[in-house]
Parts: sequence; C-alpha cells; structure tokens
Amino acid sequence: MIGGKINNLLKAKDSTSKANYTCFETIKVKDGKLLNLTYHQKRVNYTRSFFGFKDILELKEDTFNLPQYGEFRLRIDYAKEIKNFQYAILRDRYFEDFRIVNSDIEYEFKYSNRDKIN
Repeated sequence: MIGGKINNLLKAKDSTSKANYTCFETIKVKDGKLLNLTYHQKRVNYTRSFFGFKDILELKEDTFNLPQYGEFRLRIDYAKEIKNFQYAILRDRYFEDFRIVNSDIEYEFKYSNRDKIN
C-alpha cells in the first residue's frame, strides 16, 4: 500500500461538534481520476452531517497525489477532516464461500473500526 497523512488539510469550520468517530470511503481510481465522485461525495457529506459537521469535506483528485496510469483503490479515513488515505493496485477478488450469520451490528455508516465484523 502507498499512503500518506494529511495534517490540518480540509479542516471543518464547525468546531463545536464533539463527535468521536472515524469513517471511510473507498473510491476506484482510473488513470488519475476518481470515479463516481458525485456519489462518494454525497455519502461523505451525509455521514459527516449526521455527526454534526455542517461544512463540506470536499474530495478532490489533487488532494491525494494519485497515480496517473492504471486502476487503484483509494481508501480515505475521515471524521472532522481527512485523517489518512492510502491506495493500492486494484485486483479482482473472487469469493467462493458465503455464510449467513446472526448479528446485532448496526452498520449504517462505513466505520473505520470494523472489529465486530472482521
């Protein structure tokens, strides 16, 4: 994985929120372009507004120093601001085994802490 920390970048204007969470968004990157960005931006905005942040955390291609050739998966961890990002070469994954399990996990948002579902 190739990654980088962003410190004090894209700070939220609403400093009154005390939300203590980190969520993530995973976006496909092709030849330096973030795909389906409108959809991903909408989900990030919805998640952040639920936790009390009123400003927009704008996802922009130049923020992430993206590779200009090939297909990658970009993972962005965020809360009030972007906490971390990393990208990896996009590879096809094949699943053969599936199980139905009972669980009390609420997963409305894509939380970075996935201990209960891993």
